[in-house]
Amino acid sequence: MESKKSVLFLSPLKPYSGNQTTIDRIRQYLEPLYNCHTEDPVNLCPQKTFSEFLKVKQISAILAVHAYHSGIILLDCTVPYILVFGGTDINEFSKDESKFQIMTRAVQHAKFAVAFNDSVVNKAKSLWPDVCPKKLIVIPQGVSTTPSSCFNVNQFLQENYNISCGDSPLRLFTLIAGIRPVKDVTFLLKDFSAWHLDDHSDCFFLIIGPITDKSYHMQVESIIDSCKGVLQILALEKPDCHAIIRDSFALVNSSLSEGMSAALLEAMVMGVPVVARNIPGNAAVIQHRKTGFLFNTPQEFIEIAQELLQDRTLCTAIATSAKTEAERKYSCKKEMEAYRKLLNSM
Repeated sequence: MESKKSVLFLSPLKPYSGNQTTIDRIRQYLEPLYNCHTEDPVNLCPQKTFSEFLKVKQISAILAVHAYHSGIILLDCTVPYILVFGGTDINEFSKDESKFQIMTRAVQHAKFAVAFNDSVVNKAKSLWPDVCPKKLIVIPQGVSTTPSSCFNVNQFLQENYNISCGDSPLRLFTLIAGIRPVKDVTFLLKDFSAWHLDDHSDCFFLIIGPITDKSYHMQVESIIDSCKGVLQILALEKPDCHAIIRDSFALVNSSLSEGMSAALLEAMVMGVPVVARNIPGNAAVIQHRKTGFLFNTPQEFIEIAQELLQDRTLCTAIATSAKTEAERKYSCKKEMEAYRKLLNSM
């Protein structure tokens, strides 16, 4: 019987991060077929350590997430690899010339470069016009949700924030993101707080996510402290986080840039309305007023929130349409088949 080939899954592995979620999901698809090893590139520096690891583990292929963080140690790699764009790499790190040079070499030497949607492919083509178009592959993220049946968000808010739903249910506008500048989690807070105080005391803005930039988090905390109706939870286990999404009034995204927000897709699959900033990564997922809402300013966000409160028929219709679309386009089965096919071709 032929032994399994060994594959290295290379990615930044910060807890609760999108990169870790992505690499873990793809690894699960491939574990039945390959001997799988997962590593953070920082643990394989310098290059000598990386080369020795590849030799000892007999790695025959690499699947790497993030063109810069993983790209650093792939520069002289002789093992064929698939590069998966994370979002921040191609949208933000590409603006730094030294980082862009590393990303360029990583893309040039990759067997394939995977993007979650056409928006990212178009960005890649503009950054690297000489790259063979056949190298750029679109594989939409697969989405699965596992909301906890034991987690009660009202009880959690009562116990931790002394917030009671009283006679009317709480309406949570939930934003899930690592706390760093590109996520711009404070973009809506002052306007939302004013709206909360103006006869919307049952509406709360809930920010969930780990701290990934300490200095930025200090700014965020000071703004939250001055904004009534805004709450922050630093991190939750995935089933509890999914339970909060399920029980939210709407899922919000205010990022300056995105590859493809997993939280938006998860909300859509669970039939929760999505309201997101009008940026290419979000516009690639949401059709405005068909499968969700896109806003450009805090004022537009408040107008959408008000409309959702007043028109529950519209709210339900759009959430239902989004659920149907997400289940069709973001299938774990299709994602699994695509990655298995790519690796098999190597």
